[in-house]
Amino acid sequence: MKPSVIFYTRVLPKTVPLGKQKKNDSFNRTYEDGMCHVTSVNACTNEVNVLKLTPMKNFVSIQTPKLFPLPAEAVSGLRTAISDCKRTGKIFQHEADQLFEKLNQRRFPASPKEVQSARKKIMSKLKLDEDSDAYLSPEHFSQKIRNAQEKYVNREVHKQLKKTRYNWKPLDFKTKEDAAVFSLSQMAPYYAETRKVLNEFRRVDFKPETVLDYGSGCGSVFWAVRDIWPDVGDYCLVDINDNISQFAMDVMRNSTDSEDSVPKNVYFRRALVPSPQKKYDLVIVHRLLIEIGSHEQRLDLISQLWSRTNRFLVIIESSLEDSFDALMQARNFILTNGVKMDSSALKELLIAQGIYTDEVEQIVKDKQMSYSEKFLLLREKLPNPEKLPTFIETGHVFAPCPHDGGCPLLDLPVGKRSCKFFARYNEIRADEKSKSQSADGTNMSAFSYCILEKGIAQGRTAGRLLDKSKSSGCVSCKVCTPFDGVQRFPVSKRAGPLYQLAKSSVPGQLFPLDTDIVASDSEYHIVREMLKEELEGK
Repeated sequence: MKPSVIFYTRVLPKTVPLGKQKKNDSFNRTYEDGMCHVTSVNACTNEVNVLKLTPMKNFVSIQTPKLFPLPAEAVSGLRTAISDCKRTGKIFQHEADQLFEKLNQRRFPASPKEVQSARKKIMSKLKLDEDSDAYLSPEHFSQKIRNAQEKYVNREVHKQLKKTRYNWKPLDFKTKEDAAVFSLSQMAPYYAETRKVLNEFRRVDFKPETVLDYGSGCGSVFWAVRDIWPDVGDYCLVDINDNISQFAMDVMRNSTDSEDSVPKNVYFRRALVPSPQKKYDLVIVHRLLIEIGSHEQRLDLISQLWSRTNRFLVIIESSLEDSFDALMQARNFILTNGVKMDSSALKELLIAQGIYTDEVEQIVKDKQMSYSEKFLLLREKLPNPEKLPTFIETGHVFAPCPHDGGCPLLDLPVGKRSCKFFARYNEIRADEKSKSQSADGTNMSAFSYCILEKGIAQGRTAGRLLDKSKSSGCVSCKVCTPFDGVQRFPVSKRAGPLYQLAKSSVPGQLFPLDTDIVASDSEYHIVREMLKEELEGK
């Protein structure tokens, strides 16, 4: 499977190499004619470029709260549900703190190949241990001794595997108390993460009538959706564990305005509705991929959920690199298979439409073209492009990526390959003893996410501000751009209104300035001229 669905076309740049451009004064170091030029560095390739900055046309700015506290009725319901359990608040909080630390460092399950490779390395190390007689030739021992020897080796291998990510187990809530500990530990941060992600929908006219919360857990996603859209007609929570679902119901029943019953529009299930015709305007998968044991099973689930999605699919995971890798795999699975077509069905369709010409046949049989390039070219040939036989429904990234290409951060060294976002929340503790390092008693939760939307992207998207630092008279920005990767550049006061826009921008949100490379120090510059012309022409 190709990692990216947007094709990269390496062409001779329209811009002059940077070294030659330095000899003239064609760049505006100050704000003039609605633009300004700055020097930028590609954060992944270290290429030096000159960017032309202009205000983003039709930019929609949204206000993002700095704090996402769990609603008071949810806090009340949580405290009441916990008080009904058998343990004391002090014991509950101690277990919740331990679980919180464990989940913060929890790694994705290793693949069978990774486990097998690690096992071989450990066994090789044991063989080289001069002080061990575990690997004397088998003929020196009886069958009974050989069996004991094998058990010893397996035990040593298991011990060392447990110290790494290879001892993964899915979360299991065996009792109501287990569910209560998890909810006390994670309900507030999980709510804050989801609430911040859902804030992205404020820039479009979207109000879901039906919502699917798959892997609903303690119900934190429900409270986030309810806070933004209190009038959702049909809300379905799916979780295979009855104890955590029952505890989520208890929280809803005990909230101050629930009248001791679960809202009538809310349904709890252990599995999806069997009928594939049942679809939802919004599908949310929060911190669930890590609970699935294999890569293949994760992609199979994503495929099922995408088929149940009317418009938006939201996936949220932790900020750890293996979580981000799994998130990108799910993202690229949808983007790639949404443009990958069944060859035989495609040929039949083109012949039936009477457009299977030599030119079209060449496009279909060209093995050098990417799936997305073929898809875009063939769409122009058909009067009804929705009939193209793609393996799954076509989709694009709504947020946070301003493009449908591969993530440039994945090419960075280990330790820097994650796109992190942050949400601040009020801690909730059963022992009333704050552990927050902030004076206001708040904590920060780090996560990664992706929102996918059905259909083809319409128009050019603003870049995403990943990080920002301020100094006297200057703002340094790190922006994920629609066409040119991740760029780092300064915007000084000389840029006038552009400086004010950059200064007021918030990390994690859309960037209000348009960025175009007009000069580069590389002989070639990767551009997507076809996509640019199509998007800017709409």
